[in-house]
Amino acid sequence: MNEYLPFASIIVAVLGFCIQFGMFVRPVELEKKHREIMEESYKKFASINMVEDMKAEFKEIKSKIDQIYEMLLRSGGENPKRRREGGGDAGL
Repeated sequence: MNEYLPFASIIVAVLGFCIQFGMFVRPVELEKKHREIMEESYKKFASINMVEDMKAEFKEIKSKIDQIYEMLLRSGGENPKRRREGGGDAGL
């Protein structure tokens, strides 16, 4: 026991430093900080379900654009108004 006595002041100083700067955390404080981090992350980041829903919507939009593109290719790329008006380059 006497061999630890010279280090007692250093141990007390180190413990005081750790307590003063909050190096030891109580479970209540830890839970509070955890809730704060979770609330902040919900505001900043999208959930996996939201991302999957958006991917599905983008796929649907892409398929509709592809359908429109195919329809335009099948019609020969003609302007529908010009076809009704008599077609060709008559107005140019």
